[in-house]
Amino acid sequence: MKVGSIVLIANFFGVFLAVAVDTATPNAEQLEFFENKVRPLLADKCYRCHSAKAEEKGKLKAGLLLDSRAGLLKGGDSGSALTPGDPSKSFLIEAVNYRNEDMEMPPKGKLKVEQIKILTDWVKMGAPWPGADTTSAIAQAQPKEAYDWDRFRREHWSFKPVVKSDLPPVENRSWPRSPIDYYTLSKLEAKNLEPNAAAEKRILIRR
Repeated sequence: MKVGSIVLIANFFGVFLAVAVDTATPNAEQLEFFENKVRPLLADKCYRCHSAKAEEKGKLKAGLLLDSRAGLLKGGDSGSALTPGDPSKSFLIEAVNYRNEDMEMPPKGKLKVEQIKILTDWVKMGAPWPGADTTSAIAQAQPKEAYDWDRFRREHWSFKPVVKSDLPPVENRSWPRSPIDYYTLSKLEAKNLEPNAAAEKRILIRR
């Protein structure tokens, strides 16, 4: 048998197995694992920015919903967040492992090793979700265009070079002790306000 034929057959069975894992009905043990381990973790670390509730409040980040399996499959601005059965191709697992500095979740601190393992094991078992109609969810998940990272780097303020600006004019030039003070005082004077007097040392110690 030729090498090309072997590769083709391997790819076919790889896709077949991935689909089989995804559409298989989850068993009681898998659902228990999700309810006891996965859902609490997602709720604690992800739902604040990636849930229907966050969307209602206008706080949804990157268009990504993680409170439903359909939302994970559909994904957000960067495409699908989940490839059931294959953690290496799941954006969710890439993000929690901090493999992409432009997209790290949660942004305020990396998950513990055991928490990452919970999500990885869950994806390996096909990402079981109670009541999820996996077949229709996959059919409804429309692929999105790849996120334009070049445009993001060009437009986002954090990637723009630091520019030295002139200090704003102030009337009380004896008050500022640092360049930042000029900006603070300028805003205060614009509202006809004066800065507070310097705190006493005993008050500073208490603070």
